[in-house]
Amino acid sequence: QILINLLSNAIKFTESGAIKLMVKCDETLSQVQFFISDTGCGINEDQLALIRKPFIQLDTSPDSRRPGTGLGLAICDNLVKSMQGRMDIKSCKGTGTTVTVTLPMPVSGDGTPPPIRA
Repeated sequence: QILINLLSNAIKFTESGAIKLMVKCDETLSQVQFFISDTGCGINEDQLALIRKPFIQLDTSPDSRRPGTGLGLAICDNLVKSMQGRMDIKSCKGTGTTVTVTLPMPVSGDGTPPPIRA
């Protein structure tokens, strides 16, 4: 869900240019990082804290070509926090945005991932 929401936002706000997804694990496999970068419209620095809040949309004009509810990033932020992770957003208006999600990957004593809890 996290990747779907972040990639959907990148697609929605990038009219031309590129969208990149990179996945990286550290050497000990104790964490995984996802980097989603786009060359879209970008976000002003003073608005970065706002976009993590539910129902916040920066473009509220009636003729907006970017429909949505303003829940995507709030959902991502809550999911990442519930997994004891971190979501960092760096953006520059007119240049693009990079979202970095860092999630712990607990490993059991024998090196296998623990079972997934429902």
